[in-house]
Amino acid sequence: MSKQPLSTITRKARIWPEISKAGVELPNPPGHQNNANPLTLITMLCSMAGMFAYIVIMPRFGGNSFFIVGIFIMSSCVMIGALLNFLFQWIPARRQKRRLQHSYTQKITSVKKQLRLLSLQERQGRLELDPPLIIPTPVPEHIYQQLTYTPILQRSFNNQDIQLWSRKPDDPDFLAVRIGMGERPPTFQIKRVSAPSTGTTTSIQARQWNELETLAHDYTSLIVPISISLAEQGTMAILDVDTEPSQARQQAMLMVANLAYHHSPDDVRIMILAPESQREVWEWAEELPHTQLYDPRLTSEEIDNTQQEHAVAIGNEAVLNLLPLISREVSRRELLLGDIQPHLQDKARAILPRLIIVVDHFDPVKDLNQPPSFLPLARIPSRPTASGTIHRSRLTSAPLQRPEMTLALNAARALGVSVITICSEHSAMPPNTSILLELRNTVDQQQETASVQAQIRYLAADAPPAIQCQWLDQGSQEAFHYLARKLQPLRPTTPKRLELRIQVDLCSLFEPHLDLAKYDPSLYWQDPALRLPDGTPTLRLPIGLKMADEIQYLDLLKDGPHGLLIGQTGSGKSELLQTIISALAIAYPPAEVNFLLIDYKAGLALEPFSHLPHTIGFLSNVSSEALIQRFILMLKAEATRREIRLREGRATPRLIIIIDEFAEMVKRTDSVLEELFTITRVGREIGMHLLLAAQRPEGIIGSKLRDYVQYRLCLRCASPEDSREVLRRIDAATLPASIPGRGYLLHGDNQLDLFQAARISMPTTPFVQNLYTTNKQKSIQLTNKQKSIQLTNKQKSVQFTNQE
Repeated sequence: MSKQPLSTITRKARIWPEISKAGVELPNPPGHQNNANPLTLITMLCSMAGMFAYIVIMPRFGGNSFFIVGIFIMSSCVMIGALLNFLFQWIPARRQKRRLQHSYTQKITSVKKQLRLLSLQERQGRLELDPPLIIPTPVPEHIYQQLTYTPILQRSFNNQDIQLWSRKPDDPDFLAVRIGMGERPPTFQIKRVSAPSTGTTTSIQARQWNELETLAHDYTSLIVPISISLAEQGTMAILDVDTEPSQARQQAMLMVANLAYHHSPDDVRIMILAPESQREVWEWAEELPHTQLYDPRLTSEEIDNTQQEHAVAIGNEAVLNLLPLISREVSRRELLLGDIQPHLQDKARAILPRLIIVVDHFDPVKDLNQPPSFLPLARIPSRPTASGTIHRSRLTSAPLQRPEMTLALNAARALGVSVITICSEHSAMPPNTSILLELRNTVDQQQETASVQAQIRYLAADAPPAIQCQWLDQGSQEAFHYLARKLQPLRPTTPKRLELRIQVDLCSLFEPHLDLAKYDPSLYWQDPALRLPDGTPTLRLPIGLKMADEIQYLDLLKDGPHGLLIGQTGSGKSELLQTIISALAIAYPPAEVNFLLIDYKAGLALEPFSHLPHTIGFLSNVSSEALIQRFILMLKAEATRREIRLREGRATPRLIIIIDEFAEMVKRTDSVLEELFTITRVGREIGMHLLLAAQRPEGIIGSKLRDYVQYRLCLRCASPEDSREVLRRIDAATLPASIPGRGYLLHGDNQLDLFQAARISMPTTPFVQNLYTTNKQKSIQLTNKQKSIQLTNKQKSVQFTNQE
């Protein structure tokens, strides 16, 4: 795999296309109008006919002509009045009908135009959100008609590409993968009107109602990209029952390609299990940054500097090596799931990055190892590797049937895991499959062409109807290799997290980041960020990270001088003590800060720092009352010496006294607590600082201790009562047990900070040796009138001599 210069991709604000959800109301055709009554005209004609008949007949019977003329005139007037009445009714009705027809024609034309614009806008918007990987050949004209788009492979793959890694966990299309084009209902609603049920409609009205039905039917579905949301599904099966699983395998590769382009490696990680026979098919995925093996405790930059292996297992031995890593990662997520705050509704979204596991089809005969025949005195042949290690790795069953995949298949969605499996028959599908992508070959009888269509089925009792995908996307090995080469050198900019990190390296909290094995201590001892303008040390030290990667500082002068550290077994208490000591040693020279380390028990946590040039004394197994009293006597002598030097105006290094398992010491000697604070009551003035550490408060937090202890570090507590005794609230009892180092700092004016404690990521021996090359041995003489306690770095012992 060729290495390319790394390039950083900054996630940009996402510009969403406008897709309307408005409703479109179809107009009603004009109803039946109140035209002039034709009976009026018929009555008039009948009257006129009768009048003419009378005029013709009456003269033959000797009728009076004058009388006939009068009747004629009267009848003519009646006829003219009736005709005028008819015309005055018919002409306005005719005009009204024409106006209504014209208005309806304008409305229906406007609605048709609006529907065309809405459909084109939605099709264009959806295509912008889900472009194809390559330009399909041949291009179906009616699918992409009037649409403009740029396939993924024709994009720039740099910071100018606004869609590259644009999808975020909170987006509605997060983990949505495109499979092709098909017909889907539009987002806009068509408000249809029903034709009248009576038979009074005219032929024109019937034709208009039919046109409305046709118009509504034409826009009941649009040809848009068809996608599957993996965020809501646990296990997905791609089934190709007609042919070998080559089409299913191509769809799986297209899904991986779409995931890799649209999602950042910080949000999505991909693991692939494939047989040796498909090496040429899947080897392109090894170059994707999403398939890089990662440690959830490290940042992207730290991963790049530590390992370059990829989670693409091709071949039986590689699959057997990757399966335990999958099991370990899924088990870690299960523990993390129980520690997530209970008020989160969707815990799966809180577990990042989302893990996508692609499992290819393993042919039982061609791809799997056949189980050995156990004959008498038969030996299983072993084959040594290049390193001489003997492996007996045999993959006799498909990965989906291995116990390492059980948890991932059964609780995938809850753990932020999605499994994509390629199957050749229904019986090979995992029992917990929640979505099925079924591929079938179809033949167009008119054009005499064959194609592959897909059906998306949700496997649930109340599942929605199946979704048809008439035009599947296409891909090629050249296209996949090109995509992988484009993405291989890209790395995401590490965002400011809105949650706490799982693990923090102390070296990353200093600027510039330091290497404990070969850094120059004198450079960091003069860091102006940790000193006042006159060069005086502030005793401010970084101990971890808060929300949004803000550094958590502990200020021994402003927050102190004395503090308390409480944390149950496994909470990271010892690591936090080591962090505090290391941070002080990195930031300040021995001429300004000294350590006195006391451990009531074996002292395994503090012993590595006994060789620091800062450490003037290290005591372990301080269990006898006599030794405790001698320790108190030593502190009295040191306090007296410092008071004398203070009056003389002579500077002395700050003395940081760290006592681990202090609660056990208090149990054995009740007066030690009062004597300690009596000695150090003016700790800030004489430069003496106490840090008392214990697993549980167990009653040591009394009124006196509250008065003397200014800051409190509280990791996970065994009970809400212990947390309340330290913090006056129960929050520390709910801290996750699976994340050591997570805790609270109560300091200042009751300011409470949640932080993740930093840790030392390498052995302390090179660190200590490096410090010794910069400093000479120190020897501090602590005396009072009767006793003399000699603490030397060389001997690392406490000598009690009587001067009487």
